[in-house]
Amino acid sequence: MDPAALRQALKGRKAFVDAHSEKTTSIPAPPAALNAPKIVKADKKLSSNFFSGMFQDKSTTGYVGLKNQGNTCYLNSFIQTLYMTPLFRSEIYQWRFDPTKTKEKEHLSIAKSLQELFARLQLSDAGVVTTGGLTRSFGWTSRDAFVQQDVQEMFNVMFSAMESRCKATKLGDHISRDWYGLHDDYVYFPETDTGRSQEVPFRSVFLELKECKTLKDCFKRYLNPMVLDKSEGLRDANGVRQITHKGLRFKRLPRILACTLKRFDMDWRFGRRVKLHDAVYFPPEVDLSEFIGNPKVEGSQLKKGSLTYELYALLIHRGGASSGHYFAYIKSFEDGKWYCFDDNHVTKIDEKDVQKFLEHPDEKEKREKEAEAKRKAHKEATMKAMMDSSPSNSHPPPPTAPGIPPPLFRRANAYMIMYRLKTPGNINQVSEGDIEDKLREAISKENEEYAKKKAEWKKSQEMIEANVFFAGDFVKVCLHNSKSLGDVITAAVKDHVEHNKSESAKGLGAVKVENMRIREYDGFKKRGMRPLGANSISLKDAGVKKHQALYLEVKADGEDFEEFIPDQMSLALMTYDSKLDKIIGPTPVLVDEKGARGSQLRAAVAKLWKVDPEKVALIAQDPITGPKSQIQKKT
Repeated sequence: MDPAALRQALKGRKAFVDAHSEKTTSIPAPPAALNAPKIVKADKKLSSNFFSGMFQDKSTTGYVGLKNQGNTCYLNSFIQTLYMTPLFRSEIYQWRFDPTKTKEKEHLSIAKSLQELFARLQLSDAGVVTTGGLTRSFGWTSRDAFVQQDVQEMFNVMFSAMESRCKATKLGDHISRDWYGLHDDYVYFPETDTGRSQEVPFRSVFLELKECKTLKDCFKRYLNPMVLDKSEGLRDANGVRQITHKGLRFKRLPRILACTLKRFDMDWRFGRRVKLHDAVYFPPEVDLSEFIGNPKVEGSQLKKGSLTYELYALLIHRGGASSGHYFAYIKSFEDGKWYCFDDNHVTKIDEKDVQKFLEHPDEKEKREKEAEAKRKAHKEATMKAMMDSSPSNSHPPPPTAPGIPPPLFRRANAYMIMYRLKTPGNINQVSEGDIEDKLREAISKENEEYAKKKAEWKKSQEMIEANVFFAGDFVKVCLHNSKSLGDVITAAVKDHVEHNKSESAKGLGAVKVENMRIREYDGFKKRGMRPLGANSISLKDAGVKKHQALYLEVKADGEDFEEFIPDQMSLALMTYDSKLDKIIGPTPVLVDEKGARGSQLRAAVAKLWKVDPEKVALIAQDPITGPKSQIQKKT
């Protein structure tokens, strides 16, 4: 297998795939170059590719999410849809790698990578697993994971590549039988009542949205033939140009029906791509028997009700024509509930929300008009009440009227929908016993490794690395969150004494722990803030966060700790010593943040230096231009 060719196909070969799927009479295979293997450095061990780097518990839904490697939301949505298709998952589990039938290496096989990924989605204890093994089988690098691609192209090219690799196997037969349908590509000449046709296989039906309100409207438009007059028409068997009807008819629909909605179009007025947000009704169940066969040939159509499909997946694109995000709404066949698969997040969808995205456009439009009328009436009533009241009264913003839903967000639309044929041969669940024993054992070891890593990570998250500020410097302290604030004080003082041999440091080491307390530290205000509590309180109970800055306050025997006033601010005081002819400081001084007067600041400074307030001169200094003017005593 040449992964580079597959990568090129996934990046922009939609036209190539479409052309081959409509013009050939056999199922199109990838180019021959895809058969040549390419060596990609990868660890063959199963356990090397499972961990997503995220310690996220499995959601309450019981389903596992997929890590977004960069821009792989489209891949994640598609893989989750395949996983939630029980028949396909069962066939993947039963597939076995046979080196005699392929030249590719086992760890670079797409089917093998899907088998391992599906098994992890079913058995892993982690809430998130990675698709790294699968993308490596594509030959992708980390750079390719950041390229946004189209989910429909991924579906076409990956299935084409898988089918060509799995020929003469049960998996290959399943793909050909259950994922492919047959078109009758016909040309009809009404004047001579003659024509010709050929069978064309297809993987997905491309449906127009314009002027269509329901899925059946889309199918009718899809099968509506193109009419050409004589000047543009084709030639009949005698070489004469005729009025021509050219179109498609369904000869056989696949068991798993994928419908791609043409959401993206070209606006030729401005020369840019645009996204169509047209609403289309997708019924939970739909009978498509009326679209099979030639209506002009008696007996070619199926009996009504004999081809009923059930909706089970919506691949949704949120965004515009140039960028966006994919996620999926998928119904579980095990419990009949709908779930939202959005990368690593898997959540259950409320039944009311399910009814909203499955409601008919006419009903939706009626509901939105009623909601808009309620909003308008509520707004008018609120404004009238405000106008009738006294102008001197102040009014809060108008409250939201009860029972009125907010405006709908219209930029998230279904892009690809999946239906399953209702038939007695369907299976609704896949047991763990279907997974290969060797694979189950490997994932069991992965779960043990994950539990060990998670325990180590959890322990590391319980460690607090605090920066304690005191004595004009920061000291880093690392303790478990079960330790007390007193332990922080002891560790900080010990570190300070060991790294500072000064007499002041030795004196600090002799201070009793009872004369110290821990406060929050505000680096902007350069001061201690709220006290965290008694020294016996644990770091967890005190609410100390990892890498938080703390302030160590020290007092003398018999003194009280400084009263914390939230509205105080800290000023940097620079003291000029005339005897030494130098400036000392800065020293923080606390004053009222609101309404502080020069006299209050002068009194605080006098108290700090134990001098007469009349002998204190204060000068405000701009950090850029320097000293400004002396602060007046009564200002």
